[in-house]
Amino acid sequence: MNAAATPADYIAMFRRRRRFFLIPFVLLFGASIALATMLPSVYESTATIRIDKQHLPKDLIETTVVTGYIDEYLEVLSQKVLSNNNLWEIAESHDLYPELRDESRKYVVGAHMRRNIRRETLYVKVGPEQRRYEDSVAVAFTVTYAARDPETAHQVANALADLYLIQSHRVRTEQASQLAKFLQEESKRLSEHLNDLEQSLARFKEEHVAKLPDFMSLNMNMMEGTQDQLDRLNETIAGLRQEKIQLQGQLAQIQPEQGILNADRRGLTPAQQVERLRLDYMDMATKYTPSHPDLRRLRNELAAFDGQAPRAGRILRLVTAIEETRARLIDARETHAADHPEVRELEQAVAEQKSELSSLGSGSLGSAANAQNPAYIAARSRLESVEAKLEAEREKRALLTRRLDEFESRVMGSPAVEEKYRRLMRDYESVLREYRETRDKQLKAEVAEKVERNQIGDRFSLYSPASRPDEPAQPKRAGIALLGLIFASGAGTSLAALAEYFDRTVRGVRGVLNIFGAPPIATVPSILTRNEKRRRMGRLVLLWIVTLGVIAVGIVLVVNIVMSEPSSGVGIFNQG
Repeated sequence: MNAAATPADYIAMFRRRRRFFLIPFVLLFGASIALATMLPSVYESTATIRIDKQHLPKDLIETTVVTGYIDEYLEVLSQKVLSNNNLWEIAESHDLYPELRDESRKYVVGAHMRRNIRRETLYVKVGPEQRRYEDSVAVAFTVTYAARDPETAHQVANALADLYLIQSHRVRTEQASQLAKFLQEESKRLSEHLNDLEQSLARFKEEHVAKLPDFMSLNMNMMEGTQDQLDRLNETIAGLRQEKIQLQGQLAQIQPEQGILNADRRGLTPAQQVERLRLDYMDMATKYTPSHPDLRRLRNELAAFDGQAPRAGRILRLVTAIEETRARLIDARETHAADHPEVRELEQAVAEQKSELSSLGSGSLGSAANAQNPAYIAARSRLESVEAKLEAEREKRALLTRRLDEFESRVMGSPAVEEKYRRLMRDYESVLREYRETRDKQLKAEVAEKVERNQIGDRFSLYSPASRPDEPAQPKRAGIALLGLIFASGAGTSLAALAEYFDRTVRGVRGVLNIFGAPPIATVPSILTRNEKRRRMGRLVLLWIVTLGVIAVGIVLVVNIVMSEPSSGVGIFNQG
């Protein structure tokens, strides 16, 4: 049965395995001490830049420069600040990396400097514990530069801070200026477009002023009123026509000159006899049908005078036409009612032909102009008055008909005009609204540009300039040594424990007792000869020589790696 190990057992085990413990311990701890001692000192200098928010009320002026989240804006700004050209100028002004400074190697100098620059954003927690990240507000950021020389770190950190301030002001001013210029050009373009639309709208209104939607109800009312006037006028014209027909019938029954009608035909000239035959026909036409023998006799007598009297042929042709029209009228009355359009048309034609026949006597002896019959004169005057009124009413009807057609054309064309008009108005209102919005943005952008130039709005200000560091920030020598001590102790202990675990040698009375259950009778100690002692001492000396050599080689390698960095930087940061 195995007994529990005592402290004496552990001490004995340490004595047996001290080489397995001491060799890795000395190697690792010595290397950490050498590394902490040999690493060059690195100095850091930090400048703090405050993020000043806009002090003016937002309802009074609002900046138009869109920067988004501060980290995104700082990242974009850092790309401009830490460009190869800017870092090259700083390197030249502070004599950094002299062994690398070559116009063709600007990117190399920039890469080395960016590894020595660190940027960190400072936040203020304004929300509850579970929402601190979402409700954090950036109030400042720091710019740190690391170098082996404290004065170099101090000067370069301040130069970087100044460059951040200059670039921030320049970027915001350029953004505001570019935005104002863009909005100005856009406002000008929209203004020209708006003028074109206004001209198109004005031309459209001028061309279709009477068909616009605003005049639709007026056109409808005017069309209805014109139609009413036209209906009343048609009734008036119909009455005047009827009155004219009646007067023409009366005139046909009245003889303008009784002397010609009562005189002996043998004492009359051929012209007077033709005139008498005309008057006789006008009297007989009211009493006889076209086929009556007296009318045929009268036509034959007129034919006899054709060529002897100037108007005989014309009167004969007119009388023949009247009789033909009267015959058609008689036939029409037999087949149609009295108010039938064909009957009315034929009656009108007979009346007009009789009126023309009656007017042929105006230039001859016994004509209407020389008529002495008062009844004939009165009827003739009334007929002329009716004819004048009828002509005036016809002209008025033609005017009203044209107006009605015009109003109907307006009403019929109004939907198409309205559609195009509304489309023009939509385009105009849309462009006008866009122009007003753009113009308002332009005014705000111009004010914002002045705000940015005068640094009244959001801006960066130097809160704390970089100071000259008194103590190196890197390396942490005590930490490296402590870490080496811990690691070396753990490695030595682990190696000694493994050696003890895999060693199956029986040692001491306890080992014999554990195996055989009885103590040994006697013990014989290890007896070394002089040669064995000499060989053991030689191996120990060789082991220490190899250990020290490994430590020395490690130190040299570490120092060479560290010292291979350019003298003005150490390359311990990534660009932040």
